[in-house]
Amino acid sequence: MFQRILRYWDYLFQGQSTAEAKRRILLDVLARSPTEGVLVEVGCLRSEEDAHDGASTLVLGQWARDHSQLVHSIDVDSRNISLARSVLNARGLASYVRQWTGTGQQVLAQLDGPIAFLYLDGSDNPDDTLEQVQAAYHQLLTGARVIIDDCHAYRGNKQGKGTHAIPHLEDRGWSVTYHRAGKYRMAELQREE
Repeated sequence: MFQRILRYWDYLFQGQSTAEAKRRILLDVLARSPTEGVLVEVGCLRSEEDAHDGASTLVLGQWARDHSQLVHSIDVDSRNISLARSVLNARGLASYVRQWTGTGQQVLAQLDGPIAFLYLDGSDNPDDTLEQVQAAYHQLLTGARVIIDDCHAYRGNKQGKGTHAIPHLEDRGWSVTYHRAGKYRMAELQREE
């Protein structure tokens, strides 16, 4: 039986904004990820007004700048890529983020790893999330972290975007930890060494 852990520090984020809670979760998980390899996100910055809608692009860009890493940011919508590029340029982060237009599955299959950190927040379809995990799987480093956002009951799926990907990874020896950010739940997956 696979263990599911709801970590105590999730409760420390109560009372903070969703964006701030997600930012802190991402920073904590990045700090425990391998230092070699690239960072990858599927689903980039989508709004300048909504601080938690794709804000991972900025968090990952800042982390990459501060830790000499590179981010591959993937989005199916070229308007989102354009918006993200504009914001990254304005904040001096563009050189740390390589942007790709296409589905996560398509681009992940083309990337030449190794991947230290994979953040999945693109499609609302859990089948797409599973396909993204499968496309990246052979590139994930030992100790790599996979974060799947919106893993609360969502659009008729018990585990939201992670409904199929979480059991898929658990069946392969990965452990899952859930983090709460306001009403949202994120799944952190790590392969046991």
